Amino acid sequence: MEQFPKSKNKGDGFFVGYLPGLPPSARRAMRVVLPLLVLLAIALGLVLGMSQRGEEAAVFEFGHERSITGVLLDAPEPLLRISPERAVLLIGYGKHGAWATLEAAGVQPGQNLEIAGTLIYHDGHTLMEITRGAEAVRNLGEATGPAFDRPDAELGTVALNGKIVDPKCFFGVMKPGEGKPHRSCAIRCIEGGIPPVLMAEDKPAEGAGTRAYFLVRGASGEALNARIAPHVAVPRHIEGVVEQWANWYLIRSEPNAWSTPK
Repeated sequence: MEQFPKSKNKGDGFFVGYLPGLPPSARRAMRVVLPLLVLLAIALGLVLGMSQRGEEAAVFEFGHERSITGVLLDAPEPLLRISPERAVLLIGYGKHGAWATLEAAGVQPGQNLEIAGTLIYHDGHTLMEITRGAEAVRNLGEATGPAFDRPDAELGTVALNGKIVDPKCFFGVMKPGEGKPHRSCAIRCIEGGIPPVLMAEDKPAEGAGTRAYFLVRGASGEALNARIAPHVAVPRHIEGVVEQWANWYLIRSEPNAWSTPK
């Protein structure tokens, strides 16, 4: 069988897959390139890992039902006040809000309720999915104690930079539950009745600032679920009037006036 002529220069050569061994020049190159590629892959993995939001603290207690007791607040969104300082945001099963479930159970704001469902919690806020519908809601009678028909505080007009998120997924059901990859899901959840939330950041450009969360309603307190889709998961500058209901904030603002942060 005819053989390929050998190069007179021992440093020359190129790799042929069906021939045994590597030429000396290729072996030398691989000794340099392979370690660099391994180090690059490790560094890239570390950078990507460090850039992700810490989701380990976001919890969805899937398959574990709990019961909570509290007063249904007369807020624009269904909040169950479990203590003077804390309230749980109620949501329905799947991509639905909780008002239809509460109406089916025949309960009203100001009543003391026991509700069974699945807890979702992250970053100091708690939600409950009423997983089994109206049968999971029990009316314990009229409540006494802190006012339920007005906010705890009216904080005036504020200007905020942040993004509109779907709180059910953001606070624990999906990881990640924010950003453009999750945008279409968030829109479906909000259009289904889950209240939109503004995730406001004091240093959004640096990505390491303090976050605060605001339920979002129109300037007159009307629901925005059907109008808010263009604003979901994109940076927004929002000015509006803020109220406090237990440990939740509510901002009332007109979406037509929202803008891209400068």
